[in-house]
Amino acid sequence: MGPESLGVILRLAIPSVVGLSIHALQQLVNAIFVAALGALGTQAIAAVSMTLPIVVLLAAAGQGIGVGTASFISRHLGAREYLEASRGASTALALTAPIGIATVALLPNLPGIFATLGATPTIMPVALDYAGTLLFGYTLMLLNIVSGFIVRAEGRPRFSIWAMMTAFLLNAVLDPVFIFLLDLGVRGAAHSNAGIADRCYWNLYHVFYEAWRDSSRQDISPIAARRSHQTARVGGRAGDNSILSALAVMLLYGAAAPFGDVSIAAVGIAVRILMVGALSPGSV
Repeated sequence: MGPESLGVILRLAIPSVVGLSIHALQQLVNAIFVAALGALGTQAIAAVSMTLPIVVLLAAAGQGIGVGTASFISRHLGAREYLEASRGASTALALTAPIGIATVALLPNLPGIFATLGATPTIMPVALDYAGTLLFGYTLMLLNIVSGFIVRAEGRPRFSIWAMMTAFLLNAVLDPVFIFLLDLGVRGAAHSNAGIADRCYWNLYHVFYEAWRDSSRQDISPIAARRSHQTARVGGRAGDNSILSALAVMLLYGAAAPFGDVSIAAVGIAVRILMVGALSPGSV
């Protein structure tokens, strides 16, 4: 591998790794503010922690579509087939939106899911408040995940990282406003994250699509079965890691549940700290 190839790899890889670190830090910041909820602190952090593996499990769909789409776009841009790359990106976004909307169907099943994870009677209502609010913003989160892969596949990873940093800083500022000033508790953390920050994130990507007319999103075409199949074939394996990670965390919560709310909260804090370490640039 020559110096030029190594430079290209680092130019594309480092922003992606930093972006993952920002995502992990965002989860940690949310936990810090939620933990400060007075008498509800322990139950609140435990409730938010039990929601994390569900979010990771659902986000696996976005990561799978994103990885498959990035592979599709990169190959066709390299072959100078710009129209096909454009259609591949449009297909990915068109597939992502209904998947996100369909997750609202999980709302009636949330009590059973949290009971399976070992939620105690004191954690259950707080977890339902947080997860119920978060699921309504899941469509935007999925679109942001897929859009990030599209932007990086086009060779503009810096834009993706600046969008992530903007959303992270906005979330960090709005968390205490929604949680304490507006007195929304854990629902405030969900509103700040899934509502305001994710909407800002998506608006930045929308500006990107409008500003760079050569981007692969410029042509909106009907969904093609062949492109969907190729995206699923490549991206399906990429989502497996997230699914396994989410299942492993679920097992941890199940093991901690018999020891009470404090144990579940402690496992949640530990998982978030491990996420920062595992996704940090120093671990690459």
